[in-house]
Amino acid sequence: MIFRVLILFCFLSFSCVIKIQAQDNAKSAQETELEQKAFTLFRAENFTDALPLFSQLLSLYPKEPNYNFGYAVCLIETNQQIEKSIKYLQFADSKSDNPLIKFYLGRAFHLSYKFDEALSNYDIYAKKALPADKKKYLLDSRISMC
Repeated sequence: MIFRVLILFCFLSFSCVIKIQAQDNAKSAQETELEQKAFTLFRAENFTDALPLFSQLLSLYPKEPNYNFGYAVCLIETNQQIEKSIKYLQFADSKSDNPLIKFYLGRAFHLSYKFDEALSNYDIYAKKALPADKKKYLLDSRISMC
């Protein structure tokens, strides 16, 4: 009798472990889908729709530099909470060598009327950026405005 109870207990325990692992895999697939959708919208420059997705990703992974960067850029491009975007960009900058972070830091400081900080970041970006990117982001014009 005890042997049967022990076997039943082991079987039920094993079943629970399999269900939990299946749920974790499904969650991971949902997160992957969310990430793909966020970056697809981001690349299409649909920052309004990408913003809540990056917010959701950040709530799950607050230390992921790409999510911090994406969220901050969406805030800037939708003209929302510019000051708040700076802390996300600074975190991303500390973890990544993506030169575009410096441009957006410059832009956030520029929009916050912190022109010295804006110029400093724009200058760093200017040294690393390709000429086509400088033109795309109107870098010379933004530097002149500061």
